[in-house]
Amino acid sequence: LVSAAGTGSGLTLEGLASTKRSGKRVAKLREGDKLATVNLVGDRTVLLTRGGLGLVIDSKEIPVRDTAAVGVALISVRDGDEVTAAVSVKKAGGQTLVVETASGKQREVAVRDIPFGHRGLRGARVVQRDEVVSAA
Repeated sequence: LVSAAGTGSGLTLEGLASTKRSGKRVAKLREGDKLATVNLVGDRTVLLTRGGLGLVIDSKEIPVRDTAAVGVALISVRDGDEVTAAVSVKKAGGQTLVVETASGKQREVAVRDIPFGHRGLRGARVVQRDEVVSAA
């Protein structure tokens, strides 16, 4: 679970087993924040912001919670920017992401071209002169 502000945490499927009819709260969001993406966890997680910044982190750095929590900073997001995509990838190289931009174009971005770092870093520009809408 990753928010637009760049915070996130993991959730196990077993944690959802005790869901009641009224549902279960799985995340707490700060005022003005929203849920940006939900995905299965792989070896590494690629985070992309609307402004074109990207960061690859080891998925082991994403804490797994049993209860609803705000989470931790996965990527540093500046004012006016937001996380638009989080994609799980394997450690093995050679993977490519298809990134959709605000102008409707699709660009292929090699995962090896996105900097690898620890959670909470800003990342580096991976998409030039356009905004990132989504990635897969």
